[in-house]
Amino acid sequence: MCKLHKVFNYEYWPWYMWHGLALPMHIYNAFKCKTAVYFTVLNPAMGVSGGFFGDSKLNIGKIIPSPYRLKEIMLDGYENIEQQLANNGLKFPVVFKPDAGERGIGVVIITSNQEIKPYFNQFGDGGYGIIAQEYCKSLNEYGIFVIKHPKKGWFISGITGKISMHIVGDGKSSLGLLLSKKCRYKMQIPRLQEEQKFDLNKVYTEGEVVVIEKVLNHRLGTQFTNETSHLDTYFYDAFATIVKDFEGFNYGRFDIKAESIEQIKLGNFKVIELNGVASEPTIIYDQKRTGFFRTVGIFYKHLYWQGLIARQQLKNGACPMDWTLFKSTLKAHLNWIGQF
Repeated sequence: MCKLHKVFNYEYWPWYMWHGLALPMHIYNAFKCKTAVYFTVLNPAMGVSGGFFGDSKLNIGKIIPSPYRLKEIMLDGYENIEQQLANNGLKFPVVFKPDAGERGIGVVIITSNQEIKPYFNQFGDGGYGIIAQEYCKSLNEYGIFVIKHPKKGWFISGITGKISMHIVGDGKSSLGLLLSKKCRYKMQIPRLQEEQKFDLNKVYTEGEVVVIEKVLNHRLGTQFTNETSHLDTYFYDAFATIVKDFEGFNYGRFDIKAESIEQIKLGNFKVIELNGVASEPTIIYDQKRTGFFRTVGIFYKHLYWQGLIARQQLKNGACPMDWTLFKSTLKAHLNWIGQF
């Protein structure tokens, strides 16, 4: 049943299916820009690929204004981690993540010294360094998609809310049974069994809320919701403090943590990651509030905006990524993803 769920629920379709649907727009942009890698010029501040793949997340983090930035360091191996963290004002829990990963691969909340070596055994030899990031305790996470239109200026195209994988105990059913009632969660059971962080036979008391996954990523069971209806002048004003003078960034998604939408409007939030041209307007994953046909339209519209920005950047003298370098870097990146 859940296999059919993945087929008929488009939020689980792989990225290449979406870009296959959008191939006419890619061809149009490439023709107008006179280069197939037009998208690499959109965000020069993020690196040579514009945040498409392989650019350093640590370096990208440094361009976020300091009031909204979380403390991050590049780890020097897994020896003396506690000392490395202490020397930089960090302590458990911390977030470990590869310096150039994607789709949440390798993003793990580390709570003790005992979890470090297994993490490095799994993710530390893939060619990318490992970042330790300050853990933000704010309850909620959002994705804010920002675009700087060549003529109209910057605007927010969508706000995504994220609901963590969780269950509510009923005093009778095991954790495994409660997870099995929802395909989104049932598909995560093999991973949970492998990680052995939860006893799937445990019965939780009635009304007890148990958060199963604190890393809010779609592939880890998180539900994305379209919260763009909350967009107003207060929200715009709060984000203006980040983007109005943000040179070298024109297209991408801010993943932020805050206590609520209202706190974001007051400027009380932290940016946990800034994603470039490879980022998706994640409101498309809310099938109820967005819907398939509107999703296709949103996808096309964002690619059209990419083309507009790219043409402006090229006109201003920006140079796209060398094609040979693009192919070799993409191949290495896909090989890294293939390990997981």
